[in-house]
Amino acid sequence: MKKIALLLFLTSSILFTSCDKDDDSVSIEIDETLIPGEWDLTALNVENGKTITITGDQRINESYTSFGKNFELLVSFSDSSFLYSALSYGVYTSVITTTFSGESTTKEVLISDFLPDGKWNTEGNLLIITKDGVSKSFEILELSQNTIRLKTEINETKETLEGSITTTGTMFSTLQRK
Repeated sequence: MKKIALLLFLTSSILFTSCDKDDDSVSIEIDETLIPGEWDLTALNVENGKTITITGDQRINESYTSFGKNFELLVSFSDSSFLYSALSYGVYTSVITTTFSGESTTKEVLISDFLPDGKWNTEGNLLIITKDGVSKSFEILELSQNTIRLKTEINETKETLEGSITTTGTMFSTLQRK
C-alpha cells in the first residue's frame, strides 16, 4: 500500500510542481508574444529525484528518475486582451524508475495533465500560471517561434495518515508549436 501511495504522490508531484529561482540559472530575453498558440508536449524528464517517506520513527530515502513517452498532450496559451489563459489537455505515459537500497523498480503511469489550467504571465524568464490565487512557476530555458523548453524544481510534501512524503527533483519539458 505504501508503494502505491508513493507512486501516486510521485505522479502528482510531476504534474503539479513549483519552481524556485536558481542562482546559477541563465537569464534570457523573453518575448512573450511568442507564447500564445497551441503547443504539443514532446519531451519531459525528471532528474535528481529524491523521495523521503517518514512513518512513525522510520525514514525511507529513495531516488527516482522519470521520462515521458507516447505524448498526446496539447497546451494552449491564449492572449485575449483581458485574460491570458493556459489550458492543457490530453495524455502521455510517465516512466518512473525508483531506486531503494540499490534495487530499482520501473512503473509506467498514464498522465492526463501537464500544466495547471489558469491565467499565465511572464516575469523575467519565468512563465507563471495562476489559478484560484495559487501560482506555479516554470523557468523558460528556451523560447522561439517553434519551441518552448521549461525547467521546474519539484519540492512538495504530502501529509499522510502514517506520516509524510517529501518529493524533490528537477523537471525539464519541451513544447513544440502545433
